[in-house]
Amino acid sequence: MAQKEKKILIVEDEASLLSILSHQFQERDYKVYTAKNGKEGFLKAQKNKPDIILLDIVMPIMNGIDMLEKIRQTEWGKNIKVIVLTNLNTKEEIVKSLHGNAEYLIKANWKLNDIIDKVNKIVK
Repeated sequence: MAQKEKKILIVEDEASLLSILSHQFQERDYKVYTAKNGKEGFLKAQKNKPDIILLDIVMPIMNGIDMLEKIRQTEWGKNIKVIVLTNLNTKEEIVKSLHGNAEYLIKANWKLNDIIDKVNKIVK
């Protein structure tokens, strides 16, 4: 029986980080979608319905918190798994961003393998 393709959407405005994450997940047989801001991310999430979203908070056009709020208002997005990637470490900002079924990683505190392991555990 064929295994279902795992889909990930990476929403990150830092080009080098977006490229590294995208490459790493492609090597692990994920179908990878990318976006450089929350507006583009929301549209790609709506169209492609990924299994998980890696989401930066501070981005141009639409920030990650607003994007996540918009996703949570849709039927398909109510339970989508999200890992918020942030440089913010103020608890208030992080808590505000976690609209159920979301986790966060502070960028300065993780290594690439940490995020890959976390995604693989969540998506299985």
